[in-house]
Amino acid sequence: MTLQSKFIALCVTLLLAFGTGFGVRSYMASKEKLQLENANLVQDKAEFKDYIAKAETQTEKYNQLQVRLYALDTAASKDLNEQLSENDRLRGDLATAQRMRLQGARCVANPAGSQDATAGGLGDGATVELSGETRQAVLDLRGDLLRDRGKLNYLQGYVRGLGLAPTE
Repeated sequence: MTLQSKFIALCVTLLLAFGTGFGVRSYMASKEKLQLENANLVQDKAEFKDYIAKAETQTEKYNQLQVRLYALDTAASKDLNEQLSENDRLRGDLATAQRMRLQGARCVANPAGSQDATAGGLGDGATVELSGETRQAVLDLRGDLLRDRGKLNYLQGYVRGLGLAPTE
């Protein structure tokens, strides 16, 4: 072989070696990059699984809370309706009578130690009676109080159900 053909063979060999080295280096760099991306994806997958588990736990807690609040709402509504129907029954009973008598209400003739005459004339131990208009007003107030008390009890139960009530 001539010197020129040896030189060409050497150049081709060097080019092939350089190209092969460059290709191997490129392959290794790509492999490392892919391994790093794979590790990041595996970590992201684990974090995503943790997030899904937490979300499912929160959803379960939310569902349990909804069930408790529904039970509270049902119980509070039932209690309020029972109290309002009792008030309506009293209203109906008293609508047939002319007057309403307050049980246990008494007028004292002279307070202890008082020498003044009393203005009324009911006497000691007389019962107090209300007119028809007054008894309706009393029952209206009672109904309003029952509704307000029912609403307050419901809201307090709601706050306790959410876990927002202060602990002692």
